[in-house]
Order: sequence, then C-alpha cells, then structure tokens
Amino acid sequence: MPHRTRLRIAIVDDSMLVREALRLVLGGFDDLRVVYAEAAASAELLAEPADILLLDVGLGDRDSLAVAEELHRETPQMRIILMDLLPMHEDIREYVSAGVTAFVLKDAS
Repeated sequence: MPHRTRLRIAIVDDSMLVREALRLVLGGFDDLRVVYAEAAASAELLAEPADILLLDVGLGDRDSLAVAEELHRETPQMRIILMDLLPMHEDIREYVSAGVTAFVLKDAS
C-alpha cells in the first residue's frame, strides 16, 4: 500500500473548547495531523508551517485580518480557512485579499 502524506493542520482559536474539539475530530482521520493548536499565532507556527490553518475571526488579543495577512505573506503555501459563529458579508473581500481561501461557520448543529 502506498504511503500517503498527512496534511498538517494548525488551529488558532481563543476558545480552548473549540481547539480541543477540533483536535479530537480531526485526529480521527488518518490523513490529517494537528500540529499546532493555540489561542494565538506565534513564531512556532511560522517556523514549521502547516498545510491548512483554521483561523478564528474573533481572536481576543489580535485582529484576525492582520494575522491572516502576516501568515499569508510569510507562508503563502498555507491555506487559511476562516471560522466564525456568524456569516460574514461586509468583510469577506478584505479577508480574501489577505489570503483566506475559505470560510466556515462554527455551528453546533
């Protein structure tokens, strides 16, 4: 059987509950590996970039748009997926320009 490369997933969300839930769910897939799950993006994330970043819109200490811009500039190969509780309408173009490739709703249902 051929060896498949596992996608490296990073999670930046200020809610520990969300981070741990995503880590648990994503950890159940053989082809995914959560390599980073923190409340903020740090130098560690840039030192060993993930393939996919799940980025919360409502970060407590930093603007998620600025985080997306910085990470896209430093690691353009990393795909950034923005997460929020509510649908975004007015700001979505700014996020796409900043390097965000997808948007998902954090929905419990």
